Amino acid sequence: MFLMSKKNDIIYENLKSIWFDCLKLTFESMEQTFTYMNTIEISLIFDLHLPRARFEREIIRQINEMITKPNENIDINLPHDQLLRFAMEKLRSTSIYGKNIENILDNLELFEHYYHDQIAIILDEIRIDHLTVSFAQRLLTSNPTLTVEDKLKHLLLYHNELIELLHLFEIGIELIGKENWNFDEQFYIYDMTKITSINNSSNLYILAQIEQQFYQAPPQQSLSDKSYECAGDPFIETSLMNLIELLLSSSIIDRMDNIAQLSTTYSLIVQGVLALDHYNVNNLEKLRSFDSLVRCIMDLLSNDRALIVFKNICLPHQNSTVFNGNFPTYDTIHVFINRLSEMIKIESKNSLNLLNCRSLLKLEMEFLKNWLIDHSEQYCTVLEHINKSDKNLWFYSAKIFKYIDQKLHLMSIIKTRMTELSSISELENLDQYFYQSNDKKQKIECIMINRIYVSLMSFITDEDMIEKYLIDYYDYFRENIYSNKSNHGLSMIVSIAWLKVYTEMYAYSLSRDNHSMIMEDIDKLLTEDQSKFGLTLKIYIIKQLCQMYHIKLEELYDIFVNRNCYWIKEIFSRYSQQQGHKFKQNIILPTPLFEGSQEYINMNKTLDNNELVYEMKNLIERCSNNQHASYCFIMTFVHHYVNFYTTNKCNDDHVQLIEKLQTDLNKCFEPIGYKLLVLLCQNFSVDSYYHLNQTMSLDMLHRRLLALNIVAIFLSFKAYKNSTFLSSILFDERLKMPKNYVEHLENSICLPSLISN
Repeated sequence: MFLMSKKNDIIYENLKSIWFDCLKLTFESMEQTFTYMNTIEISLIFDLHLPRARFEREIIRQINEMITKPNENIDINLPHDQLLRFAMEKLRSTSIYGKNIENILDNLELFEHYYHDQIAIILDEIRIDHLTVSFAQRLLTSNPTLTVEDKLKHLLLYHNELIELLHLFEIGIELIGKENWNFDEQFYIYDMTKITSINNSSNLYILAQIEQQFYQAPPQQSLSDKSYECAGDPFIETSLMNLIELLLSSSIIDRMDNIAQLSTTYSLIVQGVLALDHYNVNNLEKLRSFDSLVRCIMDLLSNDRALIVFKNICLPHQNSTVFNGNFPTYDTIHVFINRLSEMIKIESKNSLNLLNCRSLLKLEMEFLKNWLIDHSEQYCTVLEHINKSDKNLWFYSAKIFKYIDQKLHLMSIIKTRMTELSSISELENLDQYFYQSNDKKQKIECIMINRIYVSLMSFITDEDMIEKYLIDYYDYFRENIYSNKSNHGLSMIVSIAWLKVYTEMYAYSLSRDNHSMIMEDIDKLLTEDQSKFGLTLKIYIIKQLCQMYHIKLEELYDIFVNRNCYWIKEIFSRYSQQQGHKFKQNIILPTPLFEGSQEYINMNKTLDNNELVYEMKNLIERCSNNQHASYCFIMTFVHHYVNFYTTNKCNDDHVQLIEKLQTDLNKCFEPIGYKLLVLLCQNFSVDSYYHLNQTMSLDMLHRRLLALNIVAIFLSFKAYKNSTFLSSILFDERLKMPKNYVEHLENSICLPSLISN
């Protein structure tokens, strides 16, 4: 019926030749006898115009795989025009239509039937239901400048991109509706005399062909006098832009009743466009802004409430500014976010705390990034806005820094021209910004340092490069240590980032116990440098070592104490002294205060001079009659006793002094007091509860000090000469030491809960 419907004799004869040749080929390939036959279900595609179109589709698929996958037949890295030439030769030589393929390719009407069938089969294969074959064919072939080879590119070379394009338009048309799409509204042909008078009053992009050049006019703008450049097909690229404009139009948003479907559509379109290799869609960032806005609102509200807020912010209302994805200044972004926050609060009935809300912060940064793309010279303004904001915008500023890096080629310049930064004109504005910055928190500076550090570290890809890096940049390392640190511009930021890299490489070599000459040179340099900046570098290296070994600072000391790394030994010698002092500060010693404080100070001074035995005798005599003096005397020995916990060393001078004064001490404190003083000087026996060692916790030490403090109080009350409740614990009524303490405690004093019934 299709063949009979053709009135053109030439077309009729060509089609008849194709049909009869295919029928003949079918009969020739058919087996004469069948011993067994399977039943195979063949899916039907209606309205195919040429016979054996499926076989042709398989041949085209094989050619595409041959070009896109490495093989011995062709170098897939050849220029695209050579690949297309190869593909066309393969098609001509292997087509199912044999010699008729030449007629098909040379005759425009025959080619339309051929192209129609291939598109119909592809739509069926990828299950696209919302696009007609005529829509897809018009999208792909409407450009009047395309040759047959150009039209076949998507089938032969860019098959994956073709599928992505068809999916994109199916997703969009499902939401927009076929009735709202008109190809004729976006493409016009003019002569050269009208180029300056063409104004686009529509809300879509228009593409104009003037002679052999294309020109584009954005919505509500005049036609650009600059020809439109496109890596793919300008007609398809303009159609993609108009697909986005329609999706974002007020009419489409107003009729939406499912915000989840809208969000999914926006996200799929964004992902699909980004996957295209030959199309640069100018208004993609506008769609991404809407996509970000929808997802932000949905994060904070239920779907029905989110749809209300989205429509209120995007549709025109009286005395309100409609969101269209564009902002004239960066300040208007802040105003918009505040307005959006108020709307969300109203819909949530003030149940949300939006201060430093993650979703809103990310949305604001997305808008700032999109604004910066259109105002690329104002990157310093955006950095200052982030820095001065009372919100945590800097948390989500990675895209801003990435854009600045791409615009200025910052990381590649730092890698190749690190020492010339101050003389590079492209970096002058950024350098001036950092030089004038006086922010105490230096958030932007810290982020920039970390980004540069990560970038520089990425160039060191294996362990073998580390030693070479240390050698090659040693002079630059030395220069950075001794250079003037008054410059606070970009050079200082880069210098700090680079020093982090170099010192980390050095720390890594230390952890591997590298003994090469460069390690000795760096060790000597760090040992000689005693500046505050040099000390900061040393501390950073030590921190890196602790992280690499997964240990604490105390354990790192044990590793390096016997290593030939002099600067680190020097640091650890200071550290040991500081730790000892700090350790003593952490020990809470029972100390006589108030009335006994001056007495204690005097006792300490006298005891420090061990040679003045006669003064000690006078002190002991005073202790016999003064309870405060007696208590302070014992507590000075308790304080010396703590040294066994910190140093584990016995003071022999104190032991000898006590032995010389045995008679006096027995008289003053009884043998129990004398014995206590001796044991305090000797750290008791190993099996005693009061024996100290360095493995004890501070809590265990404090428990023993508390007990000894109580004993000292009991002993000191002997000085009252009359028996008291406290003196009766250790002494009898005559203030003498009992012969048997068990009997004394059971019979002479009352100790509730300590004596059994």
